[in-house]
Amino acid sequence: MRSVLLMAGLALSAAACGSDLTSGMPGPVTSHDVAITTRLGGRGPLGDTVTIHIANAGTSAAYFPQCGNQPLLLVQQFVNGQWIGGVQNFMCVASVVPGPVIVPPGGALDVVRVYQPGRYRVSVSVASDFDLSDPTPALSASFDAP
Repeated sequence: MRSVLLMAGLALSAAACGSDLTSGMPGPVTSHDVAITTRLGGRGPLGDTVTIHIANAGTSAAYFPQCGNQPLLLVQQFVNGQWIGGVQNFMCVASVVPGPVIVPPGGALDVVRVYQPGRYRVSVSVASDFDLSDPTPALSASFDAP
């Protein structure tokens, strides 16, 4: 958890703050009671910084496939009237801890990414078991990176 917060802090400190910021709306809640919201945090030379907030409103832990020490996030972009992609926009480093990322009941975590101008949405696979045998996608509402 500390590494997630450290990476988020580093990314936010590297981005320039802006005044025209918009917020994403909450995404749908999955059958595993996980919701994804997004918040634009600032502008930098590489794009707009977006904080992706993953919250577990359920009464049991939620499990996510790993990308490094964070959940594997897939990104879609809205182009020519349709959603395309569904790929990760961040290179995963090898994790030193095997197994999934775990968010306890009532817990949450934040992941920070940088996006070029466009309309996006983020999805993450959520399972109710450590072995990730019952994955269900959680999807954010769309957001615009100006």
